[in-house]
Amino acid sequence: ADIGRVLGGLAKGNLNEKVTGDYAGSFDELKRNANETVDRLRDVMTRIRDTVMSLKDNVEQIANGNSQLRSRTAEQARGMESTAASMEEITGTVRHNGQNVEQARELARRAKAQAQDGGEAVRNTTRAMAAISSASARIADITSVIDEIAFQTNLLALNASVEAAHAGEQGKGFAVVANEVRDLAQRSSQAAREINELINDTASKVREGSELVDISGRHLDQIVDLVTEVSRHIDEIAVAGNEQLIGIEQVNQEVVRFERIVQKNAGMVQETSNVSDALREESETLARLVGYFQVGPAAPGGPLGKERRSKNRPWARAG
Repeated sequence: ADIGRVLGGLAKGNLNEKVTGDYAGSFDELKRNANETVDRLRDVMTRIRDTVMSLKDNVEQIANGNSQLRSRTAEQARGMESTAASMEEITGTVRHNGQNVEQARELARRAKAQAQDGGEAVRNTTRAMAAISSASARIADITSVIDEIAFQTNLLALNASVEAAHAGEQGKGFAVVANEVRDLAQRSSQAAREINELINDTASKVREGSELVDISGRHLDQIVDLVTEVSRHIDEIAVAGNEQLIGIEQVNQEVVRFERIVQKNAGMVQETSNVSDALREESETLARLVGYFQVGPAAPGGPLGKERRSKNRPWARAG
């Protein structure tokens, strides 16, 4: 009857039933064997129950930690995606700025060449005006000679008129010629004076033009110097922009590579989270199966009498 009661309890999952009667001989040996079997089963099931409960607690914490990690990884992946897009936009902007700087450098180079050509044209103009001034001076000398010739011719014509008057009837024709020569000499003298005045006015204007050309030349030289300085700065900006573009493109490549890694990690975290969820369900199923057996209260500190798990589990940390 005692053996039947113990076996009936075992069939129902009750491991607390034991043979309590006093027996002798083979029945006493059977009693000890039955009670020892129950004790060993209860000890094993107690250990299994405590281990399963500890496993369930660990799996629950792992699942919670994986859930938090999945959320953080997804947020990080979104942040990296936004960062990659921003870096791509910045790279495009820097590349566009580099193109603009290159165009500005080309324009500065052309402006410098045009300014140099303008300076050379001004110098040529200055030389031409100097030549005009020299030619004007020679023309003035020539007109002075013409005026002198006209003066001498006028004197000769006057003397000829006087001699023709003394000659009487015979000198009338000669007097007419002398008057004509005298008129021609006066007209030549008047024309020479007018030419001389025009030449003097032209020379004055040439001098003013030369002064203005000299001023323009100096300004153009200053413009050439300024354009050269601007071109030098633009060259430095272009070199720095190219180096900056290379650095930003390298950073952009690293960000893209890191984004891929983060996306891959997010996929692995998702798989780990799925596995941890499945493990949590299996641990709960195992706990329900072990719960079928009645072994009394759980031993303090886990199945071996003490806590073997570290309290500083990474998934148990806050935040």
